Amino acid sequence: MNKKKIFQIIVISAFCVMVIASLIFFISCIEYSSAPQYSMTINESDHAVLTPTDGNGVKENFGVGLYNAPFHDAANSMHYSKYLEENESFTGYLYLSNQMSEANDFLVFCLFDYTQVPFETEDGYIQVTRILQLKPFEEVFFPFNLGNVSKGAHDFEIFVIMKPNEHSLDETFRRSTDISYLGSRRINVFVGNSTLVEPSYVHFDPETYSPVCGSEYPVNNGILITKQPCSRTLWFTENVKPDDILDYSINAAADNRYPVSFALVALLDYIQVPVQIASKESTFFGHLEQGEKVSIPAQVQIPSVEGIHELMVVWIPAPYHKLEEKSGSPIHIREGIWSTPSTRVGLNVTIF
Repeated sequence: MNKKKIFQIIVISAFCVMVIASLIFFISCIEYSSAPQYSMTINESDHAVLTPTDGNGVKENFGVGLYNAPFHDAANSMHYSKYLEENESFTGYLYLSNQMSEANDFLVFCLFDYTQVPFETEDGYIQVTRILQLKPFEEVFFPFNLGNVSKGAHDFEIFVIMKPNEHSLDETFRRSTDISYLGSRRINVFVGNSTLVEPSYVHFDPETYSPVCGSEYPVNNGILITKQPCSRTLWFTENVKPDDILDYSINAAADNRYPVSFALVALLDYIQVPVQIASKESTFFGHLEQGEKVSIPAQVQIPSVEGIHELMVVWIPAPYHKLEEKSGSPIHIREGIWSTPSTRVGLNVTIF
């Protein structure tokens, strides 16, 4: 073998080593680099994959989809709209995949026009919430039936909450629930009418509404629930007495680039409760101007049963927006359409 041939082999080998090393570094960056706490992606079948993460990389992963039949493909996907005839039942299949190497519990509930509603399952039971237990890497199609839907245009969203029976007061767990452990799929439902009704929004006029959080407040396009208005102290647990009224704050903020409209849904033990007890409305609808940040006063009545109860608030952007022009062609919405949860606050009810 001549020297030229040997030199060529050495150059090619060195190049291969460099390529392999680069690939190893790239893969390690994907798996172990700092990542946001929440990542949502949609594949060609409108299958939403929720990936809660932390600074050390991906920790949990599960997928959520909505289908007209129990087949995981684009042809059977509901995409972002469902059309029904009058007196036709609204039925479908929730696709849920536990993409983890350990078994997990998932709690399912539905919001129809931003109100929690019961649904019928395959065994004939009508429930407001249902817990599904999935084995490692198991995938299921969960059939649901909401019955007949009134004429008009509606918003529907089905939610999945991971680890609903985890009630640890440990701060590490509580911190991990912030913007994670919740996935959902949202669609418009049309029954003989294609016009979505805009809700009555609360507009936070700085001259009349107080408190307004300063521009330095960290929340941006979302919510943070705290004990005090505009507080930067994260709220994880609270010792409370049975049947008391607990005041707290929902700090909400719009993106610095555009205004946002939103709905707030409060859940106590995963059952919807009013954001403000004095209000007769089950859902709070608000509108914030570009970069606006406010603190919304909220209250919850403490359960009479001793033990640890779960309080959380869900932020739903762009309520009652049309989501697609035609099946499979989603409309771009600046605020996005993905609902995100607050931290789960553990309310420790004790009789003193």
